[in-house]
Amino acid sequence: MKRLVTAILTFVMTLSTFGMTAFADDSKAAEQPNTQKVSTEKTNAVDTRSVKSTKNVRDLVYLKKTSYAWYNYVGDGGYNPTVVEDVLDNIAYTTAGKDADFDIDAYATTMIRTSKGKTITDPDKELTPGKYSLVIKADAPYTGTVEFSFEVRPFKVTAKNLYTNTSAISYRYTGKNICPKFTYVAVEWFDVKKGHDYTITNYKYKNNKKYGTATVTATFVFKGDFTGTVTCTQKFYVAPQKAVLKRAKAGKKSVKVKWSKSKDASGYRISIHNAKGNLVKTRMIKGKKKTSCTIKGLKRHKTYYVTVNPYRKVKGKKAYGYYGKVEQRDFRTK
Repeated sequence: MKRLVTAILTFVMTLSTFGMTAFADDSKAAEQPNTQKVSTEKTNAVDTRSVKSTKNVRDLVYLKKTSYAWYNYVGDGGYNPTVVEDVLDNIAYTTAGKDADFDIDAYATTMIRTSKGKTITDPDKELTPGKYSLVIKADAPYTGTVEFSFEVRPFKVTAKNLYTNTSAISYRYTGKNICPKFTYVAVEWFDVKKGHDYTITNYKYKNNKKYGTATVTATFVFKGDFTGTVTCTQKFYVAPQKAVLKRAKAGKKSVKVKWSKSKDASGYRISIHNAKGNLVKTRMIKGKKKTSCTIKGLKRHKTYYVTVNPYRKVKGKKAYGYYGKVEQRDFRTK
């Protein structure tokens, strides 16, 4: 009897232990969904970090601009960078490059390659207009080489940056058409050459036969390192024959000036300037026959210089001739 009771108690305790174990397992099973959710979130985080692990430079950088102006830009603070510097400043990092903390200065070598295969590594080297490529070669621990194509555009010439001039601003009246050509041409700070950098076409003139103001107009077509077509108009003067300044004889507070006669002049303008170039006295002489005059009212012991311009009256206005072979004479009052 005692053995039977002992067997029954042992069986009951075994069942109780099994039930408690099953309950504990059920409790863990009930908590399992939350554990799986957290695990999923961690897996996504690992996937994001896997982007950072890329090592190929092709995935890390790109070039923001593929077209650059030649000498036609201003950097921050008025600093003018070279095209090479401008290109290097336009290298940008992709999202992968930012996540990987990629530093191109520390982990890559950059160079510029011309269309003919020549390599340029000097950032101070100025690139002329043409086709180029930027080559970026990664250093350890990164790998790969990437190449970006870009162009340097020709300098744009406009009426604002084109400077022109004829051989003179005043030409002697001849009774025939006077047709000066443009002999001085400059673009900003560039020295440009006719034929190589530009051509001139369509010369046109207006009022270039009579005394007075005339104009010359021409079209400039640029090529090579420059681009643009600009039409320029410039004034010049058809004036009487030049007068030669012969003598300037100084007195205490005066000077006596003598000059040669201009055959077609209506009169003369005598100008006195001080040593600094400032105009201090002017005398207008009517008629072409008078060829001397005395100018008073100057200061003693001072240095001056004198110029003589013949003029011709045209419709009530004076057309001044240019200076003669002797443009000015210096003198010092006594």
